[in-house]
Parts: sequence; structure tokens; C-alpha cells
Amino acid sequence: MKKVLFIAAIALFSTAAIITTTSCDEDNPISCTQKLVDVSEASSAFTSDPTAANCIAYSTALQDYIDCDGIAAADKTAYQIILDALDCSIY
Repeated sequence: MKKVLFIAAIALFSTAAIITTTSCDEDNPISCTQKLVDVSEASSAFTSDPTAANCIAYSTALQDYIDCDGIAAADKTAYQIILDALDCSIY
């Protein structure tokens, strides 16, 4: 449980920090921005109710954002680290 809370805290901190610094592709800013909002919402849902379904939704949102064209490589790396640490099999 402590590991889950630690991962969730990192995710929330990262989302808050990166939301102000993420640069999306000028041709598709709404898509990238919406995907980041989806990550934040999925993270909040998973933090408040750590179930397998919420974990999978969070994982999917992270992957969708990582796959978004136009975000900085550092942002992709940061979110990939969070995704790699997320283990939905324990729920």
C-alpha cells in the first residue's frame, strides 16, 4: 500500500509540475492537453480507489500521453518511469 501511495504521489507531483511546462505540438495542442488531463484524472481516481480497473485506466492514460506527438522527450521519459513502476497485477 505504501508503494502505491508513493507512486501516486510521484504521479500527482509530476502531473502538476509538467502540466505547466509541457509543450504540445502546435498542430495538435488540444489532444496533448486533453491526454494530460486524462492522466491527472486517472491518477486521482487510482489514488482514491486503488483497484485493478483504476490501475489499468491510469496505465492506459499514461501510455496514451506518452504516445502523443509533440511532447518533450524529458516529459515522455518522466511519464514512462511512472508507467514502468505501476504494477496493476497486484490488485
